[in-house]
Amino acid sequence: GGGGAAASSTTADLTAKIEQLQSENADVFAIPDYFVYMSRAFSTLEGIGLSSDSNYAILKECFPYLAKRLLSDDSPRARGALRTLLYGGGDELSLSRLSEVASGLESYTTSTT
Repeated sequence: GGGGAAASSTTADLTAKIEQLQSENADVFAIPDYFVYMSRAFSTLEGIGLSSDSNYAILKECFPYLAKRLLSDDSPRARGALRTLLYGGGDELSLSRLSEVASGLESYTTSTT
């Protein structure tokens, strides 16, 4: 990129907010250490990606794997996550989200075969 402002990592922003919530509410809940370490790692990777592409988002890179997991895992938790992804909070199927999940699965399948 040119002389514009540095791109912001949404993963780093989210990680910072989660850590702030935990420190402010330590008597109410605790975030598992592994979650904090993983989110920091994702933030670092996203920062590296953003240094060369201001539109980079690590979650976009993870989406093909996520789509595969959500479509192949029969657990109630995975089914609920898939329903939330496809329907949001309502009762109407989002065709654009369905298309994204199908494309993600196709991308994952292509890259692993």
